[in-house]
Amino acid sequence: CEDDMNHVVKVNLTNNGLSGRLSECIGNLTFMKELDLSDNDIKGSIPLELGKLSNLMYLRLSYNAFTGAAPDGLAEMKGLQLLQLQSNRITKIPTIPRLIDNIHGQSTFVADCGVPSAFEKAFEC
Repeated sequence: CEDDMNHVVKVNLTNNGLSGRLSECIGNLTFMKELDLSDNDIKGSIPLELGKLSNLMYLRLSYNAFTGAAPDGLAEMKGLQLLQLQSNRITKIPTIPRLIDNIHGQSTFVADCGVPSAFEKAFEC
């Protein structure tokens, strides 16, 4: 939580044996900057509401059992610097040029159809 405001800004539940589905209510955590749910057994689709987290900088959902397309709203996250979705059953990932053209020249984008790298052009699965 941030100091005086009690806003949730970071959730790290990596490797906690979580299962089930990620609730659409995740979209209510609008002050979230870091979300790491990697290395669990979370199933189903990635909620569209995740795209509402406009302050999100780091998103790690790797090594779960997510299926279907990643939400198009991920492309609208202006501050997103790290996105890791590998080892799921994601069928489509939106083009996120900001991760490719990162101002500092370094960003991480990992999906089952890609590897961490600096890409010269927009990347699509």
